[in-house]
Amino acid sequence: MREPVAAGRPRAADRSGAHGQRFVANPLIMWVVTDSKATVRGIDLGEMGPVPEQAHLSDFTIPRGGVFVVGRAMFTDAVP
Repeated sequence: MREPVAAGRPRAADRSGAHGQRFVANPLIMWVVTDSKATVRGIDLGEMGPVPEQAHLSDFTIPRGGVFVVGRAMFTDAVP
């Protein structure tokens, strides 16, 4: 991994999901991952690469590439 990324104060807070849960995400420090290996029960999962479709949590776009983040996230229960 490279040196930590100076991210300032990135945050996300919004409603998410069909049931109106609220979330807050506060990354504290993050690194760009340039190389990684992963196995499940001894089976190699292959080369690292971006996910085919970028995921979203309401209007917060989740990174597609290799990013390792330490932070806090809080979610409320679903609203009936």
